[in-house]
Amino acid sequence: MLRGLALLMIIAACGMYGLLMAQRYVQRPKQLRAFHQALEGLTTEISYGGTPLPQALQSACIGVEEKVAEFFSLTAGEIATGQPASQAWLESANKVRSDLCLNNEDWQVIISLASGLGTTDKIEEKKKLQLCSMRLLAQEESALTQGTKLAKMWSYMGFLAGATIALIIL
Repeated sequence: MLRGLALLMIIAACGMYGLLMAQRYVQRPKQLRAFHQALEGLTTEISYGGTPLPQALQSACIGVEEKVAEFFSLTAGEIATGQPASQAWLESANKVRSDLCLNNEDWQVIISLASGLGTTDKIEEKKKLQLCSMRLLAQEESALTQGTKLAKMWSYMGFLAGATIALIIL
């Protein structure tokens, strides 16, 4: 009886791990979309509103996913304390990186925006933001195609791995 309960717990634990990993693949395109929306808002604020960067970052995070909004809010806070925008962007990325479901390629796109952020005129800022936004859209498309396949795989593999371990123990 106790052995059967232990085997069920192994299967459940492996299954839950698989479901957690599957959830990360489902969340990735949503977070990429949120970054894209925030960058579009930031572009609008800077190029058409003439808003200073800290306020533009705060405005850009309104209405986007909570963890992505935290990134923009942290960046705005760091800039408001007198830190250069590029350094604030990188530090904020490092702080929220573990909370988001983005992969290294996604972070490379996001971090690439840091170089020269806040040091160029409106036109150059707009170009850089639009380029980053387009690259994030491309990442989102690949995440959507890969994500559904990999999410299914992880959800099945978790339970199958647990069942395999249970069979080996028997």
